[in-house]
Amino acid sequence: MLDLNTEERTQLSSDGALWCDAKGNESLIGLTFRESIFVLRYQKKFDDRQSSARQHTYLQLRQRHATAHAAVKESNETRLKENAESSLDEALAESFPASDPVAISITRIKQEHP
Repeated sequence: MLDLNTEERTQLSSDGALWCDAKGNESLIGLTFRESIFVLRYQKKFDDRQSSARQHTYLQLRQRHATAHAAVKESNETRLKENAESSLDEALAESFPASDPVAISITRIKQEHP
């Protein structure tokens, strides 16, 4: 497990920033376990006197994590939106009789603009 306090783990988990790899190691999404350790240690012990190579590595890893995290969040938001649309379609189908002109026009619009 990563060296995180309860508050940090809760925040990262609720934000979708943590995941477990195939070996069961908790990591920052998009990074390996070792890369995650490096990033978290760097953040906790930030010292602007650290070597530029370490800073460069840190920045690259943060960017890779941010990119992976954004992709996961976007995927989750898309899935939620699709689920909401599907639920709305089901509710509309159950709410309006097939002979209702409003329901028929909604169905036509949906079929014409997939």
